[in-house]
Amino acid sequence: MPNDQTFFDFFNHILMIKDIHIVPVLLIFLSGCATLNIQEIINLESKDFDTLQLCPAVEPNGLRIDLLRKNHDVYYIDSLVYAELMPYHPLGFDLGNGIFYDLSGNLSFKIDYLLNFSSDSSFQIEKSGKKTARTIFLFYHDSLSVNRPPKTKIRQQYHRVIHGDSVLYSVKKGRDFTVVTTETDLFYMGKKRIWNGIHGVGQGRYELYRKATKGGFSLNEHEVILSRDLMIRMNPDKKKLQIFRYRRKGPKLLLTIERSEDKIFVYDKHNAGQKIALIGNTLEISNGKKMLNRVELIEKATY
Repeated sequence: MPNDQTFFDFFNHILMIKDIHIVPVLLIFLSGCATLNIQEIINLESKDFDTLQLCPAVEPNGLRIDLLRKNHDVYYIDSLVYAELMPYHPLGFDLGNGIFYDLSGNLSFKIDYLLNFSSDSSFQIEKSGKKTARTIFLFYHDSLSVNRPPKTKIRQQYHRVIHGDSVLYSVKKGRDFTVVTTETDLFYMGKKRIWNGIHGVGQGRYELYRKATKGGFSLNEHEVILSRDLMIRMNPDKKKLQIFRYRRKGPKLLLTIERSEDKIFVYDKHNAGQKIALIGNTLEISNGKKMLNRVELIEKATY
């Protein structure tokens, strides 16, 4: 076993590692949440969900509200040190109703859908939380930048260059990547090789490019299958979406989603989860007891 000094040096190294995500995360943990007001859900003036879809898509900004977030264990020699969140992947599938599933297995709501703006046009977003400082995201002239007042330093997260069916994303520290769209495929690649991709294999059916998987991605009238990882099902009355985890002995219900014109409720079998309220150009995300995050769309960029 490593000695105490070795562990001390290792943890110092961990503390010095900078954020590896393209942009900071809008993160909501469902585990440990307070119980939502079930009466508010029962009395909800429900709005029908739109038809489910399965469309290969790119979401490079990381402006998401997590529904389910993957993590993996980090070990040092033989000891478990901590569980690390899986970074967002820019490639994935639009599933309809603002839900995005990326190739790292993260399931999220897209902020641009919820606040009804185009992520391809100029925008400014301000995000704040109970325990986090204010963060400003600005997309302008094909570049995404982030700053955290009162600090004045502005960090460019990427600059994109569009060449026909190819989009180059210039990212700091040499992590540039290109997304290439063909008639049937969507590729995620570096300068010399393809890193990942989505390959169409038939009507409403896809597989990952050059990767052995337990199952592909498919869509039918009321259900989306996501590579034997998750299944999303719409109730016949279109009032609920249910998210299941695949298991050998049958799917396990993880979350239920209901919505009205200005509210979304996401909850588990214990009625714990999150409430997303749309107030003008602002999203307020709470867990039933307190506000967790606030996200505001600023219509006119200020810099």
